[in-house]
Amino acid sequence: MLSTNRLKNKIESNEIVIGIWNTLGSPLLTEVLASAGLDFQIIDLEHGAFSLDTIRQHTLSCLHYPACTPIVRIPTLSEWMIQNVLDQGACGIVVPDIAKTDDVRDLNDFMKYSPAGKRGFSPYTVAAGFSGNDSEKYVALVNKLIVRIAIIESVDGLQQLPEILQLGLIDVYYFGAYDLSIELGYPGDTKHSEVINVIKDAVMLVNKAGKCAGGFIPKNKTDIEWLIDMGMRFITYHVDTSLIYDNINDITKWHANGK
Repeated sequence: MLSTNRLKNKIESNEIVIGIWNTLGSPLLTEVLASAGLDFQIIDLEHGAFSLDTIRQHTLSCLHYPACTPIVRIPTLSEWMIQNVLDQGACGIVVPDIAKTDDVRDLNDFMKYSPAGKRGFSPYTVAAGFSGNDSEKYVALVNKLIVRIAIIESVDGLQQLPEILQLGLIDVYYFGAYDLSIELGYPGDTKHSEVINVIKDAVMLVNKAGKCAGGFIPKNKTDIEWLIDMGMRFITYHVDTSLIYDNINDITKWHANGK
């Protein structure tokens, strides 16, 4: 049963947190990543090799390493999917393509129990400890501890950001540089000046509102420092597939060149 959330505590204390995108769908890999000292990992149900019936394996894989918080990106703003993923032990939800205040209100309602929201309740889940004991305490803790992360990845979302921020219902605002690069006319060029500038302006708004911002996918220490200098505190270092590929490909190229 959820009793604390170190990631939430760090975010609320304005600390910089670092995690990774988990897409490969291996519970053993999830445990390896959790053991490496990360603050969180995002189990990617949108682009990764996961299904809902395996999410429990991955959240439980983090239990031996409580410093690493398991959060799940779902593919769409879906009430039943948010409820199911949280019941399977996710300590936070990442929702793509948040573009208006109604999206944020729905996200909050779907993630929180009454009176703060309208999430359906079953005490017989992984998250609730299976037994139904201390349900009142559990409901109050969950409403307080679950991390809500909204991905802003469209021009419409950027334009609505001031209104979204006024609601105060989101913990982390993550700016999807890849989707924004496509919409702005520079597909995949996340370092294009126009892409960088619109995200910089958005991060400033988030910080002025006293909230936490993230975005891009840094692949080295220099990239991480660049994002921190930009004002981001939610750092998603690399993607598991790319991390493995880049390291192996570096060796195979070296070998092919006769080194």
